[in-house]
Amino acid sequence: MNKCEFLKNKYYTIDYLIAIIVFYSNITYFPFLTSYEFINTVTYFLWGVLFLWVVLSGTRIPNSAFVYVMCVLAFDVYVGVMEIFSLNNYFYSRFVYPVNMCLFLLIIGIGIAKNITKEKLVFYFKSYINSALLLGIIIYFQYFRNFNWVDSMSYLVIQKNGIAMIFLIAIIFCVYIGDNISKIKRTLLISAFAMMLLMLKSRAVILGLFLVIIYWFLKLNRKKKILFILLSCFLTFYFVEFTTVPNYLVDNLLFNNRYDMGLDSVSSDRLTHLSIFNENFFDCPILGRGTYYLESFPLAALMSYGIIGSFPLFILSFLPVVSVIKNKEDIGSLKIGEFLIAIWMIYFSNGIFEELAPFGPGVKCYILWVLTGIYLGHNMHMLSGKPKKKNA
Repeated sequence: MNKCEFLKNKYYTIDYLIAIIVFYSNITYFPFLTSYEFINTVTYFLWGVLFLWVVLSGTRIPNSAFVYVMCVLAFDVYVGVMEIFSLNNYFYSRFVYPVNMCLFLLIIGIGIAKNITKEKLVFYFKSYINSALLLGIIIYFQYFRNFNWVDSMSYLVIQKNGIAMIFLIAIIFCVYIGDNISKIKRTLLISAFAMMLLMLKSRAVILGLFLVIIYWFLKLNRKKKILFILLSCFLTFYFVEFTTVPNYLVDNLLFNNRYDMGLDSVSSDRLTHLSIFNENFFDCPILGRGTYYLESFPLAALMSYGIIGSFPLFILSFLPVVSVIKNKEDIGSLKIGEFLIAIWMIYFSNGIFEELAPFGPGVKCYILWVLTGIYLGHNMHMLSGKPKKKNA
């Protein structure tokens, strides 16, 4: 961005604070920082400062956001009642904190929306991309350089799914702000992030990528769909006939070099978790069993809180995409509605294989709920017919 553009956009202190928080939240995944508790403390402090700004600036909550509040409130009340009258542990379950954190982040997004512009949103996205790039460089040199990661049966990065999610969201950002960066830079960034996804072998996140590609394909016009199909067929034929890429995708990525060790090993014990659910859920299907760890959001929610307690969680998890379907407003030409659907698809599909997505853990899913808040807040200002303030 040149000097003239900078003066025209007029980024203020709060805009830099938002960009810094986005950047910092991502780099907390640096391997050499994860063992320090104060790193997370700083993260919560920064988000707390931003929340305080939202409250002091007199943010008005749109009516469309009250259903989010009611879902969280209903869940909290249920957990509280069950904690008092049940012998099982409900209050200290792994869902309570991230679910309430999502509402906290949603309100922050609504506050940011008061003064949002396309330029500012792109500014935040670039901060996200830069932090993801720095994270990718650190991960590569610490784990993958001079190591045969292709034939490894173990996952080299402990928090691979959270890190892979950052890379995939960065790819989405590169696509959506394409006009604001050169084609060469955008292509290099997307290629680098895609390569990191393959190296991390995060199959749940890669599934999310394919779902987004299908979603984008359905949004294309007829001519572009035909070109996409022809190109896909050509590339498939080329890779199958002249390269070993299919072998890598099947043996090394899909089966993680465990194709002779059984489906449970290939699925990282997901079949065991499904079996545990089938054996125990029907003993207490209505009220749940209290805190119970399973590597799947639907299974963990139903097992822990039963049909009654998990119902508001399921509703809450679908609300971002429901909000977009009900409203058609976009921020400038950025098409934030379509973007939110893509982001939601990534996190929700990840929740099939992970316990806490699309709510957590920690601030892993923060970008979904902040942007949902921005979307709701922006719609409120657009529909009110009042001119938006330029800056706070």
